[in-house]
Amino acid sequence: MISIDNTALKSYCKNCSCQNFKPGANYDYSAMGKYIKITDTTVFDTDDTLLSMDVTVIDEDGKKVQQTVKVAGGSTTPLDISMMDLTKKLTVTVKITSKGGCTSTGTIVLSAEGKGKIIEWIVNTVIVIA
Repeated sequence: MISIDNTALKSYCKNCSCQNFKPGANYDYSAMGKYIKITDTTVFDTDDTLLSMDVTVIDEDGKKVQQTVKVAGGSTTPLDISMMDLTKKLTVTVKITSKGGCTSTGTIVLSAEGKGKIIEWIVNTVIVIA
């Protein structure tokens, strides 16, 4: 048997339970105004908060715009999508990372302007080393 000293890893994750971590974001897409705005609506554990919300918008031709928000409940500035073909679908990906180590990625494909919630999220599992 090979033994491993995991002493340094015991405090690697500050808040690994992520039990009450519920990622969320709202979108506001205007093809006429040629912008998308994303707002963080994530619920965190009581001793955790947002580290970053990374937003990427890609059109079917591969044109991309990105922005990062570092304030809980904050919004992107309206992302300029005027260079994209707005007659085609846009894919919006939002990655939320907490200061405690919880992460989740949500994606939505938009084909018409409007407002709504990103509802499909993949919450990354966390391994706790004791």
